Amino acid sequence: MDQGAQPEPPLAIVDFYGPKYFQDPFWSLPLTALSKIPDFDDAFLNKVFDEPLRTSTASSLERATAAARKGPPKPDLTVPRNAWLFSILKKGTYLRQMVPDGNLDRVDPIHDFSTKFPPTYFLVCKSLGRGTEEEASEAKRPLLSITAPAIALSWQY
Repeated sequence: MDQGAQPEPPLAIVDFYGPKYFQDPFWSLPLTALSKIPDFDDAFLNKVFDEPLRTSTASSLERATAAARKGPPKPDLTVPRNAWLFSILKKGTYLRQMVPDGNLDRVDPIHDFSTKFPPTYFLVCKSLGRGTEEEASEAKRPLLSITAPAIALSWQY
């Protein structure tokens, strides 16, 4: 989405599941889909901070072929980095960990929109396994409404 704020933006943007509008409570709800992941000892999880930062990984959930598995591959939770990531996703503390000062506006792409932004469409996944069924239902509502001549935003559920 950062391309929309460039001097020569694309003609239009389609955003597939991109995170945005971080002030919505949805982003701090636990991921119930990960509820079966065990809790880990803090000493084990904190080993992630002893490792060098990684800018890429050799595997991802998206790369696993459907023919080789049923559902997404299981993460190796004996690796501190994997355990740490899935733990904060499970608890709904991902953004709090990524933005420790709490200034979500600083990293939220929603603040990049302007009347010069190209037409933009958001495609959002129906079920993200966050919170209770009632909370998940509440999170499915449209989260954003922007009225500007050059912007056409649409939430698809």
